[in-house]
Amino acid sequence: MGVDLMNPLSLDDLSKIEEGIREGEVVIAAAEKASRAGVDVTGIVASAEETLKGLRQIKQVYFPNQ
Repeated sequence: MGVDLMNPLSLDDLSKIEEGIREGEVVIAAAEKASRAGVDVTGIVASAEETLKGLRQIKQVYFPNQ
């Protein structure tokens, strides 16, 4: 059986997406803390926010209401 092109992601993929979202939130929190200490983390925060945006969009499209 081939991949369902309309729903190519599994519940295992959802778990990985949710894990990525949690980890991204931790990265942003750590970067914000480092920023308060005077460390320039502009690139780190921007990259993490972009990644989180993408993961949230994938989750919303492929796993609505979950």
